[in-house]
Amino acid sequence: MELLWHPWARPILLVVLLLLVFAWFAYRRMRPYRLLRRTLSAAGHRGQQIPVGYLSQEDLAAGHVGRQFAKPAMLVTGNNGDLDVVVLTRGSACLRYRLPSADTGFDWFRSMLGGLLPPLLRLRFDGRSHYLFKRNSVLGNPARTAGKFHAELAAVIPDLPAARGDGFRYMEWAIRIYALFLIGAVFAALGASWSPGTDEEPMVLAQQDEGDVYAASVRWLYHFDAAGRLLERIDLHSMGIGDGISDMESLDDGRFLVGDSGAGIIKTCDFAARQCQPLAGFSNDRVFLRSFQFTRDPQHARIYAADSSRHRLLELDAEGGVIREIAGPDSLCFPNDPLVVEGRLVIANTNHHQLLAWDLTRPEFSVPVGEWLTVQQGRNDVQCPEIFEAPNTEYFARERPHAGGSRAVAFSNARPGQIWPIVITPGPNGGLWVLNAGHNLQHADLLRFGEWPFASRPRRVYLDEAIDPISLLVRKGDVLLAENGKPSIIRISHAGKVLGEFGDKKFAGLMASIADRQQLYGQVALYAKYLVGVLLLILVIALPVVTALRVKYIQAQDPSFTRIPD
Repeated sequence: MELLWHPWARPILLVVLLLLVFAWFAYRRMRPYRLLRRTLSAAGHRGQQIPVGYLSQEDLAAGHVGRQFAKPAMLVTGNNGDLDVVVLTRGSACLRYRLPSADTGFDWFRSMLGGLLPPLLRLRFDGRSHYLFKRNSVLGNPARTAGKFHAELAAVIPDLPAARGDGFRYMEWAIRIYALFLIGAVFAALGASWSPGTDEEPMVLAQQDEGDVYAASVRWLYHFDAAGRLLERIDLHSMGIGDGISDMESLDDGRFLVGDSGAGIIKTCDFAARQCQPLAGFSNDRVFLRSFQFTRDPQHARIYAADSSRHRLLELDAEGGVIREIAGPDSLCFPNDPLVVEGRLVIANTNHHQLLAWDLTRPEFSVPVGEWLTVQQGRNDVQCPEIFEAPNTEYFARERPHAGGSRAVAFSNARPGQIWPIVITPGPNGGLWVLNAGHNLQHADLLRFGEWPFASRPRRVYLDEAIDPISLLVRKGDVLLAENGKPSIIRISHAGKVLGEFGDKKFAGLMASIADRQQLYGQVALYAKYLVGVLLLILVIALPVVTALRVKYIQAQDPSFTRIPD
C-alpha cells in the first residue's frame, strides 16, 4: 500500500487507466470484424478478407456519410477476381453481395476530408452502387489507409482505376491553406502567451550596508546606488547562474550569499569580479528543491534555509554543511523567507498562515517560542501537498479544494483571499513587515507587526490595489517593492504612500522596453486567440457544407442515383 503514496504512483495509474480505456474501445471497435471473420470461416469462404466500412447509395443520398454511419463489412477477394461484400446488419445477421469483376464498374475517389467522408471505392453492379473504405485500425491516417487498400485491390482486380480527384481540387487547396492558417494561429496564440521579458523583471531585492541596492531577475542582476542610479547590469549566466536567484544576502567583505535556483545550492558571489563559487559544504548534488530562501546568523556562524516544497527548515554551518533539520512537514507547510532578528529565527509558515519564531540563544533549539497568525483565524486541518521530487517546477501555496475543516479567515481590514505570508523583513524601527499574498501568491497585502513580542493583530499598510509586490526591502527612508509580472520597482513611504518608481532614466528605459514587448505579445496572443476561434467556427460551419457538396458531385456522376427518388 505504501507504493500508492509514491509521487509517481498516481501518474502511472492514470496512464494505465487511459491505456485500458483505449484497449476497451479498440476491442469494441474490432469486435464486429471478428464476428464477420468467424461467420465467413464457418461458411467456407476462401480468399483474402479485408475489413472495410460500407455505405450504400441510400446512405449517401440521406447524407449519412460519416464514419459513424458506416456499417462494419468484410471485402473478400477470390482467386478468380470476383468480390464478395459481407455486411453486418443487426446482431449477427449478414447481408452478402456477390460482385463479378467482369460486370462491375470501379471508381476511386480520394478526399482530404477523411474524418467526415473518407477516400471511397465505388463499386457499381446491376444498377446499384456500393461505397467502401478501408477501416482496420483504431487510429490511422485515412489517406495512407486508402492507399494501402487500393494496392491490395489492384493485386486482384484487373485494370483497377487509379485514385482520382472528386471534383474538389481547388477546395482541397483551400483546405490546405486554411489548415496552415489555423496551425499558425494556434502556434501564435501559444507562443505569444509566453510573455517576453519575464526573465528580466526584478524579483529579489537586497541591500549592501545601507547603501547600494541589488535587484535580481532570472537573467540579470541590476546594481544601483542608494539613490537609484543604475551602475551596471550583470549577466547572471556569466557567473554560472542559469535559472535565477532565489535569495541573496550581503556579507561583511562586500560579497554576497546567493541562492542558485537551478543548481539548488548556496554560493558566494563577488559581483565586481563576476565570480560565484559554491559554499564548501555543498557537493555537486542539489540540496534544495525548487524555491528556497535562507538567512545568515553571523553570531553563531550558522545559515538557516527554508526548503519550501519539501516543507522543512534546515540548520547549516557557515560553509553550507547540513547540521540538522529544525522542523519538517509535521509542523511546516511551504515555509518561506527565514529571518534572524534580535537573536531570534523567524519564518513564514505559509500554508499554516502564521509566523513562527525560535530563540537562537537556546542550545539545540527545536520548539518555537512564538507563533503569530497573519489571518484572523487559521485552518484547523492543513493538508499539505505531498513532496514531489521534480526540480524547477513551480508550486503555489493554496488550499486543496476538497480539504476538510474550516478555511482560513482573513482579517477584516485585509483584502479578500490575502492569507498566505510569503515575505518577511525587519521594519525600520523594529518589528516585522510581512507580505500576505492572495491566490497564486499575487496582490499581497503589506502587514506590520510591532516590536517583540509582536502584536497578535498586525497593522495593514494600504497600498494602491494596482501594486502587486513580490519582494520587499525596507530602508530607513522608504520601502522598495518589486512587482509581480510587471517590470518595475516601486518606492513607497513607511505609511504606504507611493513615492514613485525606483531607478534612473536608464533603468526606466530598460523596463519600458520590456513592458512594450509584453504589451505587443499580449495583443498578438489576444488577436491570435480570436482568430483561432473564428477559424474553428468556420470549420464547424463549412465542413458539413463541403461534405454535402462532395456527395452531390458523386451523385451527379453516378447513374445509379437516378433510381433513388429525391
